[in-house]
Amino acid sequence: MDKKTVPFPQEVVAFADTMMAKCLLVLALAEIDEFTSLWRRAKQIPDVIIKTIRPELEEISTSLSPAGRGALLAASVEVTGLYDEHTEAEALLAATKLKRLGETVNEFCQNKGITPDYLPILKLLVEPLGVPDLAEVIMAYDIKEWGIDRILAGPIDGLAHDLLASRIIHDLTDLSLADAFSETRTQFNQRVMHKVGPLARHVKKYALLQRIQLWVRNVVYGESIRQIAESMVPNVGYSSDDWVKQQIQDASRILGVKRLTGRPRKGGVIRDWKLMAK
Repeated sequence: MDKKTVPFPQEVVAFADTMMAKCLLVLALAEIDEFTSLWRRAKQIPDVIIKTIRPELEEISTSLSPAGRGALLAASVEVTGLYDEHTEAEALLAATKLKRLGETVNEFCQNKGITPDYLPILKLLVEPLGVPDLAEVIMAYDIKEWGIDRILAGPIDGLAHDLLASRIIHDLTDLSLADAFSETRTQFNQRVMHKVGPLARHVKKYALLQRIQLWVRNVVYGESIRQIAESMVPNVGYSSDDWVKQQIQDASRILGVKRLTGRPRKGGVIRDWKLMAK
């Protein structure tokens, strides 16, 4: 087969870089007491709701056959006609139960005068950082902590599975599903390594974690470039003011920061969180 696999372009590497940087930033924020106390406060209501409806969510998920789960997945992206009438009816029943469960939660919240939507609160919490869509990344961590991804996950069968597998294989090799099956495992793996090569080389040499850590010290804790440089172990070509400044600027660029440049406010963003906690 002469089908060529083209390595990831620079824009894909940049997108992956940004997503990894945001994930590293959330992990760093999770170690800051002033932030985590506000984070826990923000998700108190959805936390109670999720724990309450978890048994019914699990029952709905486990009642689905692999084909039924595939039909439900297809329906969620408004694709129909991939499954037989019986399987689509199974998926429709599950979707109806999920909708009814959501309506019950909304009715309960309205009666109590509360809201399960804590995204606006998260956005206010991270607004001083100036990192776009960071609140949504934090929500993804909460969903994983609550186990929603595991509850709704399960084996998928049928055309939805084939289409999903075909898309993943094409993204990783530029091959169709049929062409991929005609190759040996070694050939397939070589294509994948060739495809992700630019990203793998970039991650290995770019020291993204260090850049995020320095950014947190500067922006969150309000440490100056000089303070950070003086605290680091001296190395040839490293730990100078210019080097530290460049690492922080790189982190801001990767994160897509939209905030005023220049010297951080006295006390850093952590000062804002202390005020929010009062």
